[in-house]
Amino acid sequence: MASVVFENASRVYPGTTKPAVDKLNLTINDGEFLVL
Repeated sequence: MASVVFENASRVYPGTTKPAVDKLNLTINDGEFLVL
């Protein structure tokens, strides 16, 4: 079974100090999808 896993993922854009995404935990399993 394939999956995509993010554990404690964070993203800070250049020129900023506050994270746009902070401590994201997400699992997408086989057959599931995510729409942004």
